[in-house]
Amino acid sequence: MTFGDFIRAVHTGIPSLNLYSLTAALFHAANSGIIIKPTTAKNWLKSNGKYLSYQKLFINRDPDLRIDRESDIVSIYKNFDDNTFLDYLKKQAGKLWKTMQSSFALLDRDESDEIKCDTNNEVDFYKSVLLQFKLIIKYPYNKNDEPSALSSTFQLYKDLAIMERRDPFDEIWVVGHDFSIDVSNNTSAKLTNPYYGVLKHNLKRKIKYKYFVPEAINKNDIEDAYRHFEYDNNFTIYACLPKTFIPDLGLTIYEPNKTKDEGRKCTVGVWVEGFGGTRTPYAIFMPDDELTHLISELTRYMKLHSSRCEDDTDAQANP
Repeated sequence: MTFGDFIRAVHTGIPSLNLYSLTAALFHAANSGIIIKPTTAKNWLKSNGKYLSYQKLFINRDPDLRIDRESDIVSIYKNFDDNTFLDYLKKQAGKLWKTMQSSFALLDRDESDEIKCDTNNEVDFYKSVLLQFKLIIKYPYNKNDEPSALSSTFQLYKDLAIMERRDPFDEIWVVGHDFSIDVSNNTSAKLTNPYYGVLKHNLKRKIKYKYFVPEAINKNDIEDAYRHFEYDNNFTIYACLPKTFIPDLGLTIYEPNKTKDEGRKCTVGVWVEGFGGTRTPYAIFMPDDELTHLISELTRYMKLHSSRCEDDTDAQANP
């Protein structure tokens, strides 16, 4: 299904707008801070979405002062509002939702498409339209996620930090270049890094943490970390990874010993380029099949590390 196919099918349920206005309205419903220029909407439709990533959008910072700035498609991902998008479809289409559904049914579709053309549930149909829209604009999400979970697929670090501090977990694995933020007493870190204090808080909740860091890390730093957390038995450091194994912003695995249905998931830190060369740390979820392989690799490194530690202990005991 192409971008043009999608817009024209939705248009049969919302015929009061022309195709260009409807395109702009859908993006505005997805993110109220986005204003699509008519020429941009026209180019997108004529190219069947080919130039979707390259056309500039206007983000209105202050409607009263009419101060706008340009950004790109990534700006939509940051604050995609599922509920507003769904409400817009329901309000605008009204009784014509079945007409829209029939139009989608006439299109050439493949197994990757999300539209539910056989459902009699209006809400389920609109949710499938939402999923298809995100698929069309290449929103970074797992297609098996439900709409209610999509907003968490491309998240700011602060949202994940809140989740990690709040939700019940049995075990968390962290892969990073160090653990300086977790042991820091720096005031500025407390104010600027959302993860400050999360580990200490969760150790009090008896959550087990395993930290995987580079094998070349300073051993004194490891001892300082253990001392900082008073040698808590739920906190273990494995200095066993090659630096090339670790992503720039690290990754976190929640419930590594459980299944996906039981809450297992992994977030990988990524930089998102913004206006003026600014960069914001976000996180995306790793597909579960890739996560299974990652856990297997980390378990292998963990066993190697434990074996080396035993050898070192034996060597010290028997010089």
